[in-house]
Amino acid sequence: MSITDSGADNGVVLPASILDTDLYKFTMQQAVLHHFPDVHATYKFTHRDKDVFFPRHCFERFKLSVSHFGELRLSDTEHRWLAEACPYFSPDYLQYVAAYRFKTDQVHLEFEPVSEDGRLGNIHIEAGGPWVETILWEVPLMACLSEIYFKTVDTDWNYDGQEVNSARDDAAPFTPRNSSCRASSELHEIYPEREIVRNNNVYLAFKYGVTAVGTIAHEWFMAVGALRGYEHANAIALNLWEDVYPEVLHLALTDTFSTEAFYKDFLQNKEQAVKWAGLRQDSGDPFIYAPRAKEVYMQLNIDYHKKMIIFSDA
Repeated sequence: MSITDSGADNGVVLPASILDTDLYKFTMQQAVLHHFPDVHATYKFTHRDKDVFFPRHCFERFKLSVSHFGELRLSDTEHRWLAEACPYFSPDYLQYVAAYRFKTDQVHLEFEPVSEDGRLGNIHIEAGGPWVETILWEVPLMACLSEIYFKTVDTDWNYDGQEVNSARDDAAPFTPRNSSCRASSELHEIYPEREIVRNNNVYLAFKYGVTAVGTIAHEWFMAVGALRGYEHANAIALNLWEDVYPEVLHLALTDTFSTEAFYKDFLQNKEQAVKWAGLRQDSGDPFIYAPRAKEVYMQLNIDYHKKMIIFSDA
């Protein structure tokens, strides 16, 4: 994100680009545009730390920043790069993204005071509208709020040593993720200076010339369950995904409704299990998950050596 300071406490915080989000938001958006273009969706912010509150000036800066999101648009250079780097995006979808603008009237913000002087409180965020449009709000909204919080409230940190730590000779290559909870865009950008060949953040992949990676989030499975029924939601979600991506982006997220519920459907479709490159674990113990995945592939008489597991529980 880029920061435009218009004062100590009210500088506008905006994404560096409309691409400044995680790839799976775009891959899911294309799938939504294909299967559910008329479905309405509402996103609500849940602050998990009930003992941490936001100062009112943090909320006001956030509110001001959100009012400027409509200024973002895909540049011609980014359009050309996206078409080349992500060939699974259709020309029609790329045109959709090129025309896309954040509609700020879709977002409703409220400050709920909890202190006697009204200076501290909870922030309520709701984004509602066509799912194909509102799907792009989540990550940049959360990144914006997170960055403002760490610039105005939790300021007891700095960049000292960060570049050194990220460039250590013994540091293993990895894929940075979770654009939505970064402390700052500058800190998020330190990592691509290492020997990194992939990035979940599409803008950083574009900026540093690396591969953008990502497939599906829990959101896809949850929505498919709500729209098509929960009994076989995992299987239906994978089938719908294959309609849009018949040959690529085949890493199956397994834990939306519990991993065992996922395997119940997975074990009934060997052809699909063969076709999909592997599984993604986003919760639980990897030392339990991996042997169980191996067992499932063996039950299907599939060579598990040819499959992969992505551990994304950060």
